[in-house]
Amino acid sequence: VPAGLEYQVRNANGASGDHVFKSYNTAILTLDGGTNAATFTGTVSISTATTYPLTVKSTDADAADIFRVLADDDGLVASVHKDASDNGELYVWSGAQAANIQLFGGTGNATFAGTVEADLFKVEQSNTSTNVTASSDYGIWLKNTSDTDGNFIPISFSNSTGFETARIGAEFQDAGDRNTDLFFMTRANSGSLTERLRI
Repeated sequence: VPAGLEYQVRNANGASGDHVFKSYNTAILTLDGGTNAATFTGTVSISTATTYPLTVKSTDADAADIFRVLADDDGLVASVHKDASDNGELYVWSGAQAANIQLFGGTGNATFAGTVEADLFKVEQSNTSTNVTASSDYGIWLKNTSDTDGNFIPISFSNSTGFETARIGAEFQDAGDRNTDLFFMTRANSGSLTERLRI
């Protein structure tokens, strides 16, 4: 046994024993005999030429977390999940334990709770519908969930200094029904956003 390395088997009142590997009296690996869980202290490095260097399997037939990343206070940082149909799901959590990013393998959908910044936004689809008023193939879908009459949802344009210089939006005159206006706004130097056209 190398100097400083210690191996212990701990047994609490006849229960299944824990196997503890220590380095200079500090536990670096603990194998829990009761739960079959393993706890590592430090960095675990895996080096192999195989295709799947790390495989994690859940034998739960229902929805379950397969892999979790925790912070120092045990708060959830990220998790790989599967639903009951074995579709993979990925969650990235905030410090308040809210899933800020959700990726759903079964539907291909993604949910972001916040601002998404990207150099390019591209929507590509194959839509064979020729009826522009009846097609339900949405390219971009913007929704205001508030039922306040007169509220709106915009698309804004900003210049290099961060000023909003133009806006196109929909104003929901009857938020609970269908009566909606489409408005166009621009902004001059030293001026405010000004409505130029409304439909």
